Amino acid sequence: MQSEALATFSSFLRRVSLPIILFISVLILGSSAYYLLWRPYDASWSDAIYMTFITVTTVGYSEIHPVNELGRVITVLIALTGIGSLFYLFSAVMEFLVVKQLSDPYGRRKMQKTVEHLSQHVILAGFGRMGQRIAEELKHEGSAFVIIDKDQRSQELCNEHGYLLVVGDAEEDDILEQAGIKRARALIAAIGNDAVNAFIVMSARSLNPDLYIVAKADEDAAMRKLQKAGANRTINPYAIAGQRLVNMVFHPAAIDFMSKSLRDPKNKLHIKEFHVPATSRLVNKSLKELALRSQLGINVIAIIRDNESITNPSAELMIEAEDHLIILANQNQLDNLHHFSRANDKTIL
Repeated sequence: MQSEALATFSSFLRRVSLPIILFISVLILGSSAYYLLWRPYDASWSDAIYMTFITVTTVGYSEIHPVNELGRVITVLIALTGIGSLFYLFSAVMEFLVVKQLSDPYGRRKMQKTVEHLSQHVILAGFGRMGQRIAEELKHEGSAFVIIDKDQRSQELCNEHGYLLVVGDAEEDDILEQAGIKRARALIAAIGNDAVNAFIVMSARSLNPDLYIVAKADEDAAMRKLQKAGANRTINPYAIAGQRLVNMVFHPAAIDFMSKSLRDPKNKLHIKEFHVPATSRLVNKSLKELALRSQLGINVIAIIRDNESITNPSAELMIEAEDHLIILANQNQLDNLHHFSRANDKTIL
């Protein structure tokens, strides 16, 4: 990036060097001419430079000292050459800016610099219809994310929404590295092709063994292959959509609650996950003893333990290390739970 910036600066200097030299030459020669012309009036160099400047810039102030026939000729020549050099300089600067904008219409260089400073972000491979909805959810979640796509329409949409974009194929290692794959927390493979998603998963897993990968699959058979390729989770959107449509028929009130209440800006309640490390003070405590509902306003709706779900847990259930609590809470309550789980005392300030 530093070498690219130096190359850009060098290109700019090459474009503007000649008009700058011409403009400075006009100032020097004009000032010298006025200085010599006004020697009988004991004029200073300051007077000469000032006269040259107001002539070049067409300010139109009156002469400091009288100007004879030769002086008028000198003034005309300074005005013509000075204004010409100024316009030449202006056009050179504008040409450079226009060419630079045309060569990088979507500000990719600026985007790349931003991406290079990201860490613990999410990489979204694919910005089709599914990818656009995923991007909306990531933005709603407040997570930093980078999109990888090569489609022209995707570039326009990302520019319109202000999303960070790396242009290219997500199967290629260098494109994944440009997106910060080694610093990322997760990758979502949402290309509309199961085989391509499998290649993306394999490439991402080889570059970052600790990366959390979620992959979209259109076929049930592809889900197993994606998991073998290295995906932590696979999702079949058609299966989820089918289940949701059926639930809309038989459980419309519950679906309305999930789709509206949990995303209500005034409510800000979400189903969130809380991991219980071995060092947490929640370990070996019952839900009744912790009283998360009364102290923090948090409802524990399920506990994931050893890949098994304990739904609607009883108050006497003991929390164990490495449990995952599925809770209904807003962001502030979740932050309080993190603080509460690390605190030495049992009170929340």
